[in-house]
Amino acid sequence: MSTTWKVIIGVIAGMFLLGAGTCVAGYVWFQNNAEDFKAKADQVAAEAGEFAAAHEQSECIDESLRKSDACEGGALGAAMCRGMVSAFLTQCLDQARQTAGLCDGVPAADDILGVSKWAVQRCIDLGRPGDQPCGQLISKVSVHCSIQSSSKTTGT
Repeated sequence: MSTTWKVIIGVIAGMFLLGAGTCVAGYVWFQNNAEDFKAKADQVAAEAGEFAAAHEQSECIDESLRKSDACEGGALGAAMCRGMVSAFLTQCLDQARQTAGLCDGVPAADDILGVSKWAVQRCIDLGRPGDQPCGQLISKVSVHCSIQSSSKTTGT
């Protein structure tokens, strides 16, 4: 076997070991932090329920945008924070008083391009042009509206 092939096999084996090691490390990290994630999820659900009890859906969106603006901690910390804010919004929309017209003109969640365009325009209307976290949060409204629409058609 030539030296070139030995090098190629060595590089492939090294990449495989690196990938396997990363997967194992990620699994161990997740197992060590699973209780913290569960506690945080329970806390977010409780906060959303408490907020929703005294507010309507449109206020859930406003509060979620406010919470998203406060996310910091570098790329990973902000991403984790915004994930929690997204969960807050989903829970809040489900439990808050209905806002009349909230789902009017909202594209179905499976219309990805339509939802993207709608979310961008909605963020512009809210005075947040080019605000990517805004668009990501607002797109959750389409999921909520699609679920509400399908539950009305199935009678549940």
